[in-house]
Amino acid sequence: MDLLPVLRSQVHVQTTDGRLLAGKLLAFDAHSNLLLSHCTERRGESAKRYLGMVLVRGEHVLAVITPRITETEQKTAASE
Repeated sequence: MDLLPVLRSQVHVQTTDGRLLAGKLLAFDAHSNLLLSHCTERRGESAKRYLGMVLVRGEHVLAVITPRITETEQKTAASE
């Protein structure tokens, strides 16, 4: 999973237990472990819950959904 283009961007993470996490992707590794800041959680139709800084183990990640990224944003993220 190549997440380098979306590093330091807002992402949504779908987990194996049905949660949808949304936050800023700060770091990831070869095992698909993800570090999210300013993270919120949704379980089904329930209300959002603020979690803050979250480490999601790669074995629990089903999908990483990213917003559309412009070429300018990619260049900015790569230069930081």
